[in-house]
Amino acid sequence: MSTVVQEQSQKMEDLCEELEDVHRQACQKVENQYRRLLEDTTSALRQQKQALIQSLTSAKSKSVSQLHKHLDVNSKTSKQVEDLMESCKKILDEDHTKGLLSRATEIPPLIEQTQEIEDCLQKSRTHYCELVRSCSIQQDLKRAVTKFRSASMSCLQVMATDEPGKCQSIIPLIKSPSSAGKEAPRVQNKCLTTWGFNSTSFTAESLDSNSLWSVTIEKNSSHVGDTKSDIYLE
Repeated sequence: MSTVVQEQSQKMEDLCEELEDVHRQACQKVENQYRRLLEDTTSALRQQKQALIQSLTSAKSKSVSQLHKHLDVNSKTSKQVEDLMESCKKILDEDHTKGLLSRATEIPPLIEQTQEIEDCLQKSRTHYCELVRSCSIQQDLKRAVTKFRSASMSCLQVMATDEPGKCQSIIPLIKSPSSAGKEAPRVQNKCLTTWGFNSTSFTAESLDSNSLWSVTIEKNSSHVGDTKSDIYLE
């Protein structure tokens, strides 16, 4: 009887130690999973942010480039108009009819140049109206916050959805059924619950008498990331 009490006491002490150890491991695994989820979420949101900013930057650069190109064309046209006016002024400044007639050959090129400038101004006015009416980039910039929120929430929803064959996880359950003998001590089933399980192997107690090991794979709906579920029992 004394031996039975001692054995029970020893078992209770072992159980207390085991509970403390399991509690410590569980807390550590929860902390690891918290950090992993935080990193995954931050990484996903960062990718969404970078993709949206890159798209907005590309659209902005394209619009700014078109505006600068139009400004360059306007500058060149203004210079041509100034040169034309200067040439016309020189002709009109001639005091004598003889001097004016001597420069008659300069008139046709000036007329041709005037027509070219007029055509250029017409195209410039059309392009200017198109640029002014085009406000898609402004709308995109204003909708950037809404787009980011919508894309981010969709991404998080995909991450939170665990569909078969897409985002599965394993929770190794280590069970050691007790021996069927009446005198054999009862051994509590062991459960190895892991978060972010990435070990290549785990160690279980040795098999004695008619004890056996079984491995049960359960789905973890909160898992995020890649998973390999190959199991080898040795």
